[in-house]
Amino acid sequence: MRRASLLLVVLCLLVVACGGNAATTTPESTTTTTSPTEATTTTAEVTPTEPSATSTTLPGSFAVANESYCVRGTAPTDVLNVRTGPGGEHDDIGDLAYNATGVPATGIAAPDSNGNIWFEIEFGDGTGWSASWYLIPAPCNAAVASPAPISGANYPYALSGSLLPWEYVNEQWILALYGGDISGQTVLYMLSPYGDTYEVFSWPTDEWPFTINDWKPGGQSVLVTLTDAATWDRETRLLDLPARTSALVEAIPSVSPTGAASFTRPTGRDIVVSVADAATERVECRHTDGSLFSVFVDRPRAADYREWTHWLYGLDGLTVVTGDGDGLHFLDNHGNLIRDLADTGDYCIPVRWWDTSTVVAACVPSDVLAAEPMSYYHQLWRVPTDGSAATAVTPAPTLTPNIVDFGYSDAFRIGGSTYVQWWGDCGASTVGRVDSGNVVTITGAVDGEQMIGVLGGNLVVWRWMGCGQEEGSLHLMATNGSTVADLIVPPAGIPGVIDAHMIRDIS
Repeated sequence: MRRASLLLVVLCLLVVACGGNAATTTPESTTTTTSPTEATTTTAEVTPTEPSATSTTLPGSFAVANESYCVRGTAPTDVLNVRTGPGGEHDDIGDLAYNATGVPATGIAAPDSNGNIWFEIEFGDGTGWSASWYLIPAPCNAAVASPAPISGANYPYALSGSLLPWEYVNEQWILALYGGDISGQTVLYMLSPYGDTYEVFSWPTDEWPFTINDWKPGGQSVLVTLTDAATWDRETRLLDLPARTSALVEAIPSVSPTGAASFTRPTGRDIVVSVADAATERVECRHTDGSLFSVFVDRPRAADYREWTHWLYGLDGLTVVTGDGDGLHFLDNHGNLIRDLADTGDYCIPVRWWDTSTVVAACVPSDVLAAEPMSYYHQLWRVPTDGSAATAVTPAPTLTPNIVDFGYSDAFRIGGSTYVQWWGDCGASTVGRVDSGNVVTITGAVDGEQMIGVLGGNLVVWRWMGCGQEEGSLHLMATNGSTVADLIVPPAGIPGVIDAHMIRDIS
């Protein structure tokens, strides 16, 4: 089956994402997912040769109840490989058509070396193995899914989102917002860790443009904000990707200082929204039917936007960390203060979790503000929620930074190293590695780039050209800064990737 270049370099590198979310009470509960990684590269019919080894000798094999399968999730020009064992490293002995039905099952499944499940099937005069995420228990829907993806020279090749195997979506997937051209469509794509790209939503370019706020664990829903370029009125909307529907969460007048929204954790069952207006600031937790669960913040609106509330929902589903002009605060999910957290500077923003009880926060150093009161510069800290002392992740500036130097904004870990994001004016940004308390830039000569997440021991980065962030592209970047794979690269002069996201709560 046809595959993007991502697969060719990640197949042997992909690792299963972190888990371990605790069970919780209202408003949250927990879910689990599986991480697949198959490569199917054959596009021509292959005559079956030798059958696989006896399945009962395979470590970890187990029985499944399915009697037959259909092949689903491949393009009509593609096929599904059959191999001698469970995993892409085994010999290819033939293939199944993209619309095959009645594929006889032996009733045996087994994991590959990455822990991803493969099904054994009857094939030729013996048996073979195929990736389970393309084998659907019969009976099945039509193989050619609707709606058809948008095609053309300005858009990447993609499969219909109705073929997407939702049960396999986890933290290894990538969500990309893509603009094809001024008269076309803005499209949401989902990129799988095994090389497929699916179109899951589209929006006419001449309607309000939108940006991604948050992606629900499990991948099926996205919170976006749409902005009217003429009035600056905004709407927060909930996109149901399998159904391709949009529901209004909140109308945001132009006088509102924010329009932030996120899903609760660990499952994303509820939504946290900012409902600030010209006079007040209010942060609410709501059920998806719009009913109110709790209020975290209810106070007069601050004149300085650096004091507006930012939040990070706790991975236990019962707590939340907020940051504002008065520091960091640890609350329960009803908005009651548990404790104030360690003082790490001013205008703090909780960014993500370092572990389940330590938050990564971006704060403006107090001595920087003393020298330049309008500074935006942020330093990253690890701040325990038990109230104990914080630890610096990045150094503070040795000199007073320029007023448009925004400092460090995010951090990810690969192995024993920490990689951090720096932002400057007009979209300028770089990625660096923390080395003995200092940050060593690892990026090449690009106008700007943002870390999106981690995949197979590499960084997923969004790159762009110029101050307007034109010709946005997605890449897999090695920890030394070299490009491992190009995921989405638009033609010259096309907006391309205009936003991207991965579901990753812990650095």
